[in-house]
Amino acid sequence: MGSPAEAAKCTKCSEELDTTGYPLWCRKCRAAHKREYEQTRKEMYTNQAFLTGARTMRQSLAVAFDGLGGGQFSGVEISDLILRAPLPTTDQAP
Repeated sequence: MGSPAEAAKCTKCSEELDTTGYPLWCRKCRAAHKREYEQTRKEMYTNQAFLTGARTMRQSLAVAFDGLGGGQFSGVEISDLILRAPLPTTDQAP
């Protein structure tokens, strides 16, 4: 009868385990997970940066229009509309 290490299988793909530690994944599955994790992390950072920029832009426009005051249009009304406008989604980013 073999030792537990010899009988161990990868919990993701059921291939023979060629690594130690937790989780019980083979090198191929660990590498795939690492690639997916890094890609997701980059996407999350990009999305957060875009949304931060959009919020900043919206606030900046509101301040600019508010400074115009009344005229042919009401700057206060426009700033209110800009502040209430929904943020663009990340798929609308340039």
